[in-house]
Amino acid sequence: MDAQLASQRATIDAERAQLASVQARVSAIEAQYPSHVLPPDVYVTYQSLVDQYNAMARDADAKVTAYNALVSQRNALPC
Repeated sequence: MDAQLASQRATIDAERAQLASVQARVSAIEAQYPSHVLPPDVYVTYQSLVDQYNAMARDADAKVTAYNALVSQRNALPC
């Protein structure tokens, strides 16, 4: 079970790093256009990044939920 937890934790950490990368790209666009009025081509890129981030976040949240359930199972084992 410990190996499974370690593997899941590594996957979650990697996904969080990817999320941070996408978030940085979104933030860079927002900083470049503080009025939030984006040229059409930039808007397409921005929206794609936001959609990608949201999908990745949902996936990461599901993995965290599964990880937490496994931690609960491990914690319930007798010492």
